[in-house]
Amino acid sequence: MRFVAAIDLIEETDQGSLLLPRFQRSFVWKRPDIKEFIDSVYREYPVGALATWESDKLSEGSVDGSAGGRSVRSVYLLDGQQRVTSIYGVIRGSLPPFNSGGDNLMSGLLFYVKDRKFAYDGTKEVVNNPIAFGYVSRVYFNLAAWRRKESASRQRPVCGWTTL
Repeated sequence: MRFVAAIDLIEETDQGSLLLPRFQRSFVWKRPDIKEFIDSVYREYPVGALATWESDKLSEGSVDGSAGGRSVRSVYLLDGQQRVTSIYGVIRGSLPPFNSGGDNLMSGLLFYVKDRKFAYDGTKEVVNNPIAFGYVSRVYFNLAAWRRKESASRQRPVCGWTTL
């Protein structure tokens, strides 16, 4: 098992090396599911491992998700699509290349530092206190830039990644 930081999952998805087999179900999580999952990641609760399969071969028509050029090594996501899609979507503000539709689910997640809670833009909590919240994508990338300067061994893993 190897541990992967969220930013590495996002980069592998953007590079087209993390692919989704077509036999996987569609993305089905709704905004409350996404918010609860991101809150669990933030609080460092166990969020489960990802099951993947690495291969140098690509069976045309069997995968979704090429973003630009195809890397030599392909990693097929066998279990964990809902979680990876949520992490990618909240940080990037759109669905990953291996999904389509539903981008509106991914945008507008905010974090309230004082109370350490998440809320979506336009909800009562945010409307009543708009200055207290920051967009998760902006907060995350500022934190990720700082963490990149730290030793890779000191980065906290987001998910266990099991390669079959």
